[in-house]
Amino acid sequence: KTGYLLQHRSDGGASSQPWDLLFYAGMLSQDSGVDGAGRPLATESLHRSADLFLKAGAEFGAQRLQIMVNGFHADGFDDRVDVPGNRATGLPTTSTAGRPAWDAPRNRVRSISLEWTHDDLAGGRASVQLFKQDFKARYSGGLVTTFQDASLAPVGSLVDQSEVVADKWGLRSSWVRPDLGLRGLELTTGLDLLDETSS
Repeated sequence: KTGYLLQHRSDGGASSQPWDLLFYAGMLSQDSGVDGAGRPLATESLHRSADLFLKAGAEFGAQRLQIMVNGFHADGFDDRVDVPGNRATGLPTTSTAGRPAWDAPRNRVRSISLEWTHDDLAGGRASVQLFKQDFKARYSGGLVTTFQDASLAPVGSLVDQSEVVADKWGLRSSWVRPDLGLRGLELTTGLDLLDETSS
């Protein structure tokens, strides 16, 4: 596992506005280990993953503009298969080299957002955020007894595996006004929009 983090903030000067930056890049990779008896361990659902995150913002008096970008993906094993153990004899599940009868699990997420805030708009705090996210996840498969159907495939050979694909974008907005007429009375109003396509 390895990662890199960079964080910077500038208070600005006579000729520039305050701004800040946060950047992170990370990667994780793991293989199948062995137990105390030298037997290969059963495969974990996660084989390798990578994450990239960037956030940058700038301030203009009471206003702030910020952008955030994030990308993440994770992959499961596609070159090892589990060998079932035996609970009665105390034999643990192990693994061996091979190709699974189903596609390896994976996860993909891409997101981006742009946000504007104003700390003193008509006596309140305003916020507007535009965002978009693309999501795709394929889950681990298996020969599940419940889903076997002889009309589709010989019993014991039908693989059950699911995948979700969802793309969405939207807008979030709010305005919060404290002490509206009376001390301690707060008004919160806003508008949210969401468009989503999934399968």
